[in-house]
Amino acid sequence: MNQILDEIESNRNPPKTFSKLSFGVSIVTLALFGYLVGDMQSQIRVSEAIAVPPIILIVAIYVLLLGGVAVTFLSFFRKEASNWMKWVGGILNCMLFVFVIGSIIFKRVM
Repeated sequence: MNQILDEIESNRNPPKTFSKLSFGVSIVTLALFGYLVGDMQSQIRVSEAIAVPPIILIVAIYVLLLGGVAVTFLSFFRKEASNWMKWVGGILNCMLFVFVIGSIIFKRVM
């Protein structure tokens, strides 16, 4: 008779799957983007051709960038617990997304 019938079981460790994915994808995208920028020539001479980055690197950055933004939105809309991975991953993904979109727009205008 001393049992509580409608006791709610609380989940002490809520799932953080999308937060971890958001953080991981943002770090991988940042590393690929750093490799792309670091591989560029520091000085461009008229006599030398401009090095073209590998197309697979560009495609990987675009796919990871869009995937990272999607996973970030999922982590916020699924109302996962707030932790540092969620915020760092979300901020990095959004900053990279804005930077890449801004670079594309700047390239089209110039």
